[in-house]
This record gives sequence, structure tokens and C-alpha cells, in this order.
Amino acid sequence: MVTVGARPAPSGAATDLPTSSVSSPPARTATPPLVSTPAPPVDTRVNVNTAGQTELETLPGVGPVTAVKIIDWRRRHGAFRRLADLERVNGIGPKKLETLAPLIRLRD
Repeated sequence: MVTVGARPAPSGAATDLPTSSVSSPPARTATPPLVSTPAPPVDTRVNVNTAGQTELETLPGVGPVTAVKIIDWRRRHGAFRRLADLERVNGIGPKKLETLAPLIRLRD
């Protein structure tokens, strides 16, 4: 131990300085590698039976008017049971349904 500004004590002489033991940090033990389980896939498709207007409007070709028509149809007739049921909504034809099909779902 080096003390700045103090004279070393003569060999064998008692000192009034406290002694401190400097311990080194505990040795690290090897930790086993973390096993990562993949997260279940997230279904990002829009559920047309539960979606509100804002969520429906995220779909291509579905603006405020079509979103309201989907919700109105759903209120009057109940849940869509098949994708083809969406063609009963005024403004959704075969081409639009073909575009929407991979982006929507009917159940949770």
C-alpha cells in the first residue's frame, strides 16, 4: 500500500493506521446460455367482425364511408361468417374482396 505524504513506519513498528483488506470481486461463474423460445406469431389481420371504423380504414380501399357500411351491415345482420359475405356490403365487390382477403379475418 502506498500512502502519499507519509513516511513509512520502521520495520516491525506498530502503526495506528487501520488496516483494510481489499477483496477482489467474486469470481464470475459461467452462466448457461439463455434458451430463447420463439414468440407465437402475431396475427396482424383485421377482424372485420370486431374492428371499429379506424381499424377498418387501415385496409386498402376502405375509407370512412366503406368502414361505416361494414359496421352497419354487421349491426343489422350479425357477424360475417364467410369472406364472401363482405360482398353484400355496398362498395365491396369481387376485386376489392380479393385485395382484402389476405388482410382480414373473421374470428379471433
